[in-house]
Formats: sequence, C-alpha cells, structure tokens
Amino acid sequence: MRSKDFLLRVMMAFGLAIIATQPLQATTAVLFDVQTGQVLHAENADKPWYPASLTKLMTAYVAFDVLRTTELGDQTILRLSEHANAQEPTKLWLRTDAEMTLATAIGAMIVKSANDAAVMVAEGVGGQIARYTRYGACLPERDDRDAARLDDISSPPHPMDVFASRRTGLGAARYDDATALWVACRYQSFVARMNATAKRIGMKSTTFVNANGLPDARQVTNARDLGLLARALIRDFPDYAPIFAARSMRYSGGRLRSYNALLRTYTGADGMKTGFICASGYNIVASATRNNRRLVAVVLGWSQASRRNTRAAALLEHGFKIAGTRFGPHDTLLNRVPSSGNEMVPPEDIRASLKSRSCRRGPGRRIRFRPRVFSVRTLEPPKHDVIPVPEKNAMRADVRPKPRRIKSKASRPVPKRVRRKKTIQKKARKKPVVRAFSAGAALKARN
Repeated sequence: MRSKDFLLRVMMAFGLAIIATQPLQATTAVLFDVQTGQVLHAENADKPWYPASLTKLMTAYVAFDVLRTTELGDQTILRLSEHANAQEPTKLWLRTDAEMTLATAIGAMIVKSANDAAVMVAEGVGGQIARYTRYGACLPERDDRDAARLDDISSPPHPMDVFASRRTGLGAARYDDATALWVACRYQSFVARMNATAKRIGMKSTTFVNANGLPDARQVTNARDLGLLARALIRDFPDYAPIFAARSMRYSGGRLRSYNALLRTYTGADGMKTGFICASGYNIVASATRNNRRLVAVVLGWSQASRRNTRAAALLEHGFKIAGTRFGPHDTLLNRVPSSGNEMVPPEDIRASLKSRSCRRGPGRRIRFRPRVFSVRTLEPPKHDVIPVPEKNAMRADVRPKPRRIKSKASRPVPKRVRRKKTIQKKARKKPVVRAFSAGAALKARN
C-alpha cells in the first residue's frame, strides 16, 4: 500500500510539471481561502454548470442543520423506499425496505457517492421538515379525489403515526397510495429546504431539483456558488469534517472506497467531494490545510478524472505558494467575484469530449454486472386485506409437467490415425497361443 501511494505521489508531481507547460482546458474553477474568503484564482466562476454529485454537499448541509435543530439523531433508522431504490448508479444495491442509520447513509452518500443513500437521507430528514408544515402543502395540485382518499389518514401532527396505528384497517391500495404520497411529500419538502438554504447562504445562481445530482436540465449552479457552499459547510459544521476526509468506510462486512483520489495523493488534503455526469464531466471540490491555512479549490468540467485531480492539485499548490504575499487578487471576496458575462449562458454539455464509451453511447445503456446485494435487516412487509387473485394462465397444481428428455450427443467420428493406434493396442493385448510339446515326441516324428 505504501509503494502504491508513493507511485501516485510521483505521478501527481509529474502531472503538476506538465500542466504548467501545456494549455489548460476551457473549464470553470475558483480557489479561495476558507478563513478570509479571499479569492486567489478564478476563471469563469459564474458560468452555469451542472453540479452532478456535488449536489450531495447541500444534501449533507441540510441534514446537518436538521440534526442540530430537531430531535433526530445519528442513529435514527431510515428505510429504503421504492423511489430511492429506483435511482441510477452509483448506489449501494440495497433491497426495498432495507434499513440503515442516518449516520451510515450520510457516510455512504459522501464517501461512496451513493444516489440511493442520498434519497434515503432526503426522505428521512424531510419528514422532520414536513412535520412542521401542512401536509397538503406538499401537494398543491391535488384534487377532491386525493383529498377524500387522505381524509382518514392525514391527521396532524404526523401522518406516519396514523399509518402505524391503523395499519391493519387500511386496504392495500389505500395504504400504498398514502405511503407513496407521504414519501413524495417528504422528498419535496427536503428539496424546497435545499433551495431556501442556497438563497440564505448566497448561492444566487443555483437551483436544486433533486438531492443526489442525477441529470436534470433545471438543476444548475456555478463554481462561485459551490465555493460558498463548501465554506459554509466548513464554518457551520466543523464536527462533521471527518466524514469528508474519510478515504473509505466499512459497511455490512465490506469497504466503500472514496472517489476523491487527492485524499491519498496530495499532502494536506482533507476533503471534500467529487461529482460526475456525462453532461458536466468530472468535477471536484477539494480542500487542503498547510501551516494552519486552509484552501478550497472548485474545478468543474474536465474530460478525465486524472486531469481534474491534477488541475485541482495545481491550484492548491499555487494557492499555498502565494498565500500571505501581495500577489493575487486578495481584495476580491468570494461573494463579490466580478462577473464574466456568462450568467445567462446555458450550461455546456461536454458529453462529446469525454472518453467514456457509456457517455458517447447515450442513456439507456445496460449494466453488465450487478454487484452483490448487502445483507441488511429489513422491515416486516405490511399485511394487506386483499387476497391475491391467481392469473388465468397459471399452472394448476394437479397438472405435472412432462419429463424432459435429454438427448445424447452424436458420437464424433474417430480420426483414422487414432483408430489405427487403438487397433494395434488391441492386437498387442491378445495372448499368443503356445502349444505344448516334448522332446521325445519330436524325435519319434523325425524317425
């Protein structure tokens, strides 16, 4: 392991030397000091971009905020819904109704960048957000039929409490519909809280539609706003810093490894998160500390993960060299970065420049393999009142299937050379005929 880390450090140093002599890719980036907020480097900092899995930084911020202000705890049990299980990879490949603690889900969301874990966190924490609002506020377009269907099960303060007490008295369809509506309500409440938090922090050009960063044309941000989010996370929740600095985590007998290679290759790296979708390329928000000085680099839109890491490391190295000197725009704060005129430009889709075959092939690709499903404790399935009706073409129990005849393979012709060899061996096995005779009988025959 030490030799591998040493090799990675040598490759990183070689990349830093190359990147200084080659022209840089036209991307967006920002480098700033966490303590003072002074910008040390900025390029297209306000250019709109798809955040990808960097969205999970805001998901973590809202979760930490709710944990601090409500009765939720790190060991609160979360349940995997069908909506969370339907998310695209990267994911934990859990079964529906699987359980895990809130701390484990947040760790898997940050370290492994699991999309299903991010939705679990949003739905679990969103219940606390929706608890203090009207249940109908999550469904502004519901009609009279929806209201009549929820009359008996939407009593305050918490609809899920009613589900638990009257579970056996509800039909299967009513229970499933009410549960799906309540889960959707919690998720929408969480996303609304994400957007409200973004405005409070100062992220003026950011809009969130989901909690995990999967492709959506409406979900946009820029490097400056992501820098503000990273600084707010470090400033407001220093106790959760080890989650972003973890190289791996243990889960269900296995180990989930972080995608942030800078944690293993760059000296002083201590967070935070990577992100990738085909439309936005490889992105990273990286932080590092040296000599009690912490810098954060936001790099977006690279065609390869290795080049993205090299660019982020080069920016951090440049920042530590000029930190405390008169060089660099120290009079520019992160929330006052001058505009470059790219605010109204739609996000660029760099799918064609990526070397990933799956991105060039487009959506709808097949997954060649399915990783093993982690064995976790699951909830007892709900007991419904409806008896399942058998299908019309179902096989009757008294009809036995006909036995399958196994046909023997046709014998292959034996080559002539092998056939001759077997014949010789067969003749050699025959015992020669030995006739018994005596010397006296032979003399009489001569006479």
